[in-house]
Amino acid sequence: MKKEEKKRLYGLCDPYKIPEEPNITISIDEFYDDDSLVRGFNWANKLFNTISYGDGNTLQLFTGYSGSGKTTELKKVQRMLEGDGYLVVYINGDDYVDITKEIEISDIYNAILYNVVVAVDGKFTDEGYFKRLNNFLKTEVKMENIKIADVVLEMKDNPTLRQKVSRYVVDNFSSFKKDIRQDLEKLNNKVKKTKEGIVVIFDSLEKNKGITSNYDEVIKASETLFSDRDNLSMFLDIIYTVPPYLSQRARLIDIEFLPAVKLKNNKDEYFQKGIDLLKALVEKRINKEELEIIFGDDYDKKLETIIKFSGGYVRDMLKVLRMTIIVDKYPVSFDKIDRIIYNEINSFDELMDTSTRKELEKVKKNKSINDISEMPMKDKLLTNHLILRYRNQDLWFDVHPAVDRLLSKK
Repeated sequence: MKKEEKKRLYGLCDPYKIPEEPNITISIDEFYDDDSLVRGFNWANKLFNTISYGDGNTLQLFTGYSGSGKTTELKKVQRMLEGDGYLVVYINGDDYVDITKEIEISDIYNAILYNVVVAVDGKFTDEGYFKRLNNFLKTEVKMENIKIADVVLEMKDNPTLRQKVSRYVVDNFSSFKKDIRQDLEKLNNKVKKTKEGIVVIFDSLEKNKGITSNYDEVIKASETLFSDRDNLSMFLDIIYTVPPYLSQRARLIDIEFLPAVKLKNNKDEYFQKGIDLLKALVEKRINKEELEIIFGDDYDKKLETIIKFSGGYVRDMLKVLRMTIIVDKYPVSFDKIDRIIYNEINSFDELMDTSTRKELEKVKKNKSINDISEMPMKDKLLTNHLILRYRNQDLWFDVHPAVDRLLSKK
């Protein structure tokens, strides 16, 4: 296989990018016609139906492991909603929120109203909420020569400005909350003259987990923010992505969690339909002839080895698959695949100390995280996908196959 072709396949298997070509993806929850759901629900339909049958003021919190397919599902929901006559305002939180810091309600308000105004009016206008904020910046912060639209875009990378705006919003919260709701209601009513209404999808907030020095503060801020549904409700339909660790917080029970693909049941019996589905996903990116070149005539068994290692977590499957593409010599042997897998296993080993191993043994045995009493430990296991969450008829957990191998060595 020529270098150019290997480079193309390497790009198609990037675990950190969503494929732009629609013909190289499959709908995981609609793959089988016999209702054999491998993730418990048709998640795009579930999110869509909540809005479609709702009162125009629905609020949904959606999470899952990084790389599990959340954005893919949300993009599908966007297409479904637009086809049903809604104006969908899709916000990438990376553009407005510093995910290493505590999220403030002002970050949410500014990003939503700014994007909705631009989507409805075709340009930014500083009325209502933003007019008051603009007056504050001119009189109190002495920012005479800057436009309020620029402020919204600069806040992420200007902590001093962000702190001042956040403080002002908090100090005048009741009136600002009223202003933003009135502004959004007015814009929504304007859209409803020709469409079903506005839906906001606020993506990428699930990445908010801070860094070592502020980890606890970031989690507490995120929990406080997303536990107050009244402050997040906007007189229009909205979906927020939230960090996975919030799913275990007592005050946050209404979070939809996108699980891993079911490859086994909770009795450790392999589920072939889940394995075959992920094979089909791979074959959308690398056709059978190319797979035979890479792996040889027994490519099906080698592919199954990679899939089983992933535990149904698509990102880990693609990471291993991608490394097999760039080996020096084809076909790739089982020994070579195992060496690549062990390289991934070592990254898990670095996250496992004595106390973590003890808790993971409980998860492996009981298929549950209820026996883990310390919340920070649950946060760690969920955020780093040392454990995987499954949703079939029942909700259950299991250790990642890499973790299982490490535990078996002891």
